[in-house]
Amino acid sequence: MRQTERDLEILEAVGKLRFTTTTQLGRLYFGSRSGANKRLRKLLDAGLVKVWVRQLAEENVYSLTRPSVPR
Repeated sequence: MRQTERDLEILEAVGKLRFTTTTQLGRLYFGSRSGANKRLRKLLDAGLVKVWVRQLAEENVYSLTRPSVPR
């Protein structure tokens, strides 16, 4: 996945906040929540963020993944 400048800003924000929701990131970096969902899915698939689904009726919560240590 090719990371954009906005991706780096999103990752930095998630790192500073430690935990954040789709709506929070949508307000900061996207015009809509659906745009945030699409990009966060790509960051999740790339292994850069971790997601918690607390309940189906609640928002997802995101954090950074731990860096992998080469062996």
